[in-house]
Amino acid sequence: MKRKTTAVEWLVDELRKHIKEHGRLDVIAISKLKMEAKAMERNQIMIAHYAGESPRIIHNNSIDYYTSTYE
Repeated sequence: MKRKTTAVEWLVDELRKHIKEHGRLDVIAISKLKMEAKAMERNQIMIAHYAGESPRIIHNNSIDYYTSTYE
């Protein structure tokens, strides 16, 4: 079974690809990649929370958990 890539690993790979293709990083590229990585991380956290959720959890769902914990 193939291991899933974390948001951090994906971001590092994308930064390396961008530098290799363009020779440098610009603010716009960094901003776009950062937004994509944050969305990926958010999704990973919500999936993990949902998978481990129990009736004792205070938060009603994974979106509430993410918002109250990370935003």
